[in-house]
Amino acid sequence: MIRYLTAITAAVLLSTGAAAQSIQLKSLPAGSNLTFVAQASSEIPNDLAVMVFSAVSESKDLPTAQSNLNGIMAEAQKTISDFSSLAKIQNYGYSAFPVYSKPKAGQAPEIVGWKAVQRIQVQTEDIEGVPALVQTAQNSKLALDNINYGLTKATKELTQEKLIGMVVENVNKKAANVAL
Repeated sequence: MIRYLTAITAAVLLSTGAAAQSIQLKSLPAGSNLTFVAQASSEIPNDLAVMVFSAVSESKDLPTAQSNLNGIMAEAQKTISDFSSLAKIQNYGYSAFPVYSKPKAGQAPEIVGWKAVQRIQVQTEDIEGVPALVQTAQNSKLALDNINYGLTKATKELTQEKLIGMVVENVNKKAANVAL
């Protein structure tokens, strides 16, 4: 029994040695790989407001609905322009569509009128004056559909240049620390 165990132990040791010889060790790389991230951020106050206003006119016939709407919009745009020289106004859409009756069972609906809708977009850099501008537009029979605040193109570009400078400075500091 002892000879049997000795033979098995010798066989296991020989096979382990053979397996160890088949493993090839790789040499370590000559240098180290370092990764670092540099970032910069800044909070910038909004300097642009973009508002969308609309007006609606409804009449029994299409020309009257459109004419009324055109009058409302012309007056409102003049009022906005007179109120703020910083306001830039653009047409944002114009549509007209029929208004149908509510038919009785078995009857087809009929056109009973027309509705015309126009939207304008107003941009201003006068952030403090936005509430008064909205009030002026609403007094001119316009409804506020949407308002967004953001940054002007010039502010975005200037801020990006500053942030890039901050990132480069941050990278240079980290690179100097790594070199030490």
